[in-house]
Amino acid sequence: MLFKNYIQETGQKGSLCIHYTAAPIYFKFDAAQALGQRALDIFNLYAPDFIVFGKVFGLQGIADLPKSATASSVKTMYEKLSVEKRKKHPAYLSYEVYHKVINKLKQEAIEDFRIDFEDGFGNRSNEEEDATAVQAAKEVAMGMKKKHCRHLLASA
Repeated sequence: MLFKNYIQETGQKGSLCIHYTAAPIYFKFDAAQALGQRALDIFNLYAPDFIVFGKVFGLQGIADLPKSATASSVKTMYEKLSVEKRKKHPAYLSYEVYHKVINKLKQEAIEDFRIDFEDGFGNRSNEEEDATAVQAAKEVAMGMKKKHCRHLLASA
């Protein structure tokens, strides 16, 4: 309900995945991309195809597939169906959601990446804080130049 209200109030969706990282330890210009790739690797390990994905999450219809069905055979048949017939196929929800998750992880696994200069930073001298802020700014600039840092916020 909160998410629905947020959308109605701002006209935009909220972030699905927010990641906080301690400034001096983990933030590099490609951190969001690297974390997204790691998420995709783990997803593929535990859900190598849409049938396994559907079974893991108990998605509607997946139990109606024949026990002998393989992802490859179901995919071949499913993709030949019209949009209306796909919606009635037992693999519909698993297939569609699985591919949306894969695309999301490939395109934008982390929507809101926050560099923390406070909670995860600890007690540091002013010189060390300044040097870390400068280095973080350089990493952000490099990430923006290479189009890795689209949704980055710094908190102090």
